[in-house]
Amino acid sequence: MKIPPFPLSSDPGPSDSPVLLPLGAQLIYCQSRTLMTAGLPREEFVITWEMKGEMNESGMLAVLNSYVAGQELFQLHVEERDGQGVIERVAHESICLESLVEDDLQATLDRWSMRHIPAGKPSCSCRFFRLGAKRYLLGLSGGHELLDISTIEQFLCQIAEDYNRACRGEIPKRLPAPGFLQFSKWHASLLADGFLQTSELYWQGLLAGSEPVFKAPPAPEPSLHPKTLLRAAVLLEPSLTESITLLAHKHGCTVFEAYMAVFNILLKRISGRRSLLTAFVASLRRIPELRNIPGCLLNRMYLPVDMARDDSFLEVLHQIHTTMQEGKKHLLWPTWQGLDPKGEGYPGLFFHYVPPRQAEQPLFDGLKLYPYHDRLPRYWPMPMTLQVVANTNPPMVLCIGQAGFCTEEWLRDCAQQYRALLEEVSRIS
Repeated sequence: MKIPPFPLSSDPGPSDSPVLLPLGAQLIYCQSRTLMTAGLPREEFVITWEMKGEMNESGMLAVLNSYVAGQELFQLHVEERDGQGVIERVAHESICLESLVEDDLQATLDRWSMRHIPAGKPSCSCRFFRLGAKRYLLGLSGGHELLDISTIEQFLCQIAEDYNRACRGEIPKRLPAPGFLQFSKWHASLLADGFLQTSELYWQGLLAGSEPVFKAPPAPEPSLHPKTLLRAAVLLEPSLTESITLLAHKHGCTVFEAYMAVFNILLKRISGRRSLLTAFVASLRRIPELRNIPGCLLNRMYLPVDMARDDSFLEVLHQIHTTMQEGKKHLLWPTWQGLDPKGEGYPGLFFHYVPPRQAEQPLFDGLKLYPYHDRLPRYWPMPMTLQVVANTNPPMVLCIGQAGFCTEEWLRDCAQQYRALLEEVSRIS
């Protein structure tokens, strides 16, 4: 059955009842609820950009208030209904210029992250701080179920464009566009009307009989809360990442698929299992109509790999590439609900690739913009995540895990073994 196209109108239709969060956004919300059920505080995502220079303060305030008044994302509230996250439209909140001394900055951001958001208030917020002479901080906060990296980048680019226009005396103009609420309604209609049945059958067949790689935590740290976040990182030589990129392209595969293949080989060596199931994030923005929709347009997908006969890099790479080619046709099915309905992290091992930046950060007239910083949470919803981060200089392998699953030393060993495997694979001709 052909899926009806996403409506390009900016009108989301009637909003009489709350709408379920879609796909990966619902999973992320479920994960945060799992942490709260364990007695842990909810921590909102906080991203900040520092700016230095001659700021047009009134112009920036006008731009920010115009943006939140016209951007649906700052008019949505997320709350729990019957164990699921729902969104509803609320009134936006105005932004003012806040003066802040350096010594109070971290505590202010911590309170912002830990804030309680009452009913009727937007779940995403923006703040504008003056830190001193010619020094400012722009902040964005909200749950990860609303803010993905593309949305954050869209936000900064639009603010820069509007600010520069305001400095030239121009009035920023934005055409009405569909938003996250409309996408959520559209996706709910696909599920309700059976348009995704083929995708449901595909994933059920592919993942039947799947089991976690580790039946029990391999190296728990009993002195810490089981959900405490632990991390370890090792740096990668740029020449090594370049070699992996060339190797992937030589064999007609993506860079993600090459790194994912190495991740599976690592897990096979650590666990001794030859049949693996790992998870990764897929962006729905590969669907052209959804490319510029603000909000969390992610879905968690699962990838089985069988190394019973051949665990060579090229064989694993071929398996992953073949599965990915078909799986891309079924990105709109909430696959995680069949494997991890409570958002507990099954199958527990998650891979993520952060590619190099495709463009420089936007420029603000008369201001120097410093790369954003995001605040790592104290607790983590998944047993273990390995990330290849290629947008830093130098690139790195970052392993994050829960104290109830592994120690920091175990994570560091994984990162080091992963780097060694990349060096081994890079020598394949």
